[in-house]
Amino acid sequence: MTRLKVDALALGLAHDPYPLYARMRAAGPLVPAGPGTFAVPRHREVEELLRDPRLSHRFPDSFRRFAVGDGPTCALLQRIVSSQRPPGHAPVRAWLSGLLATLASERWWAEAAAHVDDRVVALVSEGGFDAVADLAAPLSVDLVCDLLGLDGDARAEVAAIAGVLGRALTALRLSDDDRAASDAAVVRAGELLRARLPELPGAPAGHADAALDNLVFVCFTAIEMIAGALATCCAVLVRHPGELAWLRRTPDGLATAIAELLRFDSPTQGTARLVTEPIEVDGQPVRPGRILFLLLGSANHDEQVFTDPARLDLGRRDNPHLSFGGGPYRCLGASLATRLAEATVGSLLRACAALEPAAAPERHPPSTFCRSYAKIPILAKAV
Repeated sequence: MTRLKVDALALGLAHDPYPLYARMRAAGPLVPAGPGTFAVPRHREVEELLRDPRLSHRFPDSFRRFAVGDGPTCALLQRIVSSQRPPGHAPVRAWLSGLLATLASERWWAEAAAHVDDRVVALVSEGGFDAVADLAAPLSVDLVCDLLGLDGDARAEVAAIAGVLGRALTALRLSDDDRAASDAAVVRAGELLRARLPELPGAPAGHADAALDNLVFVCFTAIEMIAGALATCCAVLVRHPGELAWLRRTPDGLATAIAELLRFDSPTQGTARLVTEPIEVDGQPVRPGRILFLLLGSANHDEQVFTDPARLDLGRRDNPHLSFGGGPYRCLGASLATRLAEATVGSLLRACAALEPAAAPERHPPSTFCRSYAKIPILAKAV
């Protein structure tokens, strides 16, 4: 076992965690990260463990209560599909997957692309914008509300709820004030979406409450995920003018570019799993009850998998990034976030003759697994 040790609660505190990740990968496949806890920094082990059925995303109720209290937020987290072990979560997960595929029809995508274009053109005409407040945040709310049929009157409320739940679902422990705010947000989110549930393609029989809980979770995590993906793509792209120029010359490289932008600085840096049966990680035994932090951001920079991983290469073809996780708990909204990022970056390229930073970006207060932005000031010159 490596002698390097890290503080699991401090993993997200670094402005630039990648040098620490490199030290962890060099140290070994398992790095002690607290009592009964290990960080997994290498791509091969992370990818394998994401698929391993002996690892669970469901933690003891005492863990949830420690993190978010004993109210509605805790109850929600206990019932969502990511907290259930397969095959128990299969009916609701299948319904959610089918629902997203049905709602995100080609007609909806055409309307979404037009909405993106309209917002981008309006922002560029002003000569600059904040890629968070003016672009990523409102677009994510508008598009998810359109997808689920939530009317305009609900959108300001949805945006506020998304901000509260985004913090609640990524923190290892909430303050008393944040717990109260999160519980109120969960209750209100359920009220908003309960009215829509009967109008959506049928939830599995006998799972109405679970369907609502999971609809709330998917709706608001999708908003945060889309906003995070759009903001990250903008922030990274404008700081790499050479790669931006390459993308202008290579419009058919948009899909590989988005994958690389999300690999380079993933908004989601890790995920936790509970070991439920004895396992080995690269020959090292791990007992049941241990917690593994699977470091997606570190895996995405593994030198054994990615050539020159610290360099942004929008033409990178071999790119098995893990930014959306993997296995039975892979993010349900991954394709939605990716395609919307492609639409938004493509729209910016068409509308702008030049894009550059107006000032240094600012991040939200750090959390263990998320790297999100508070502000990304951008100067834009229209074509």
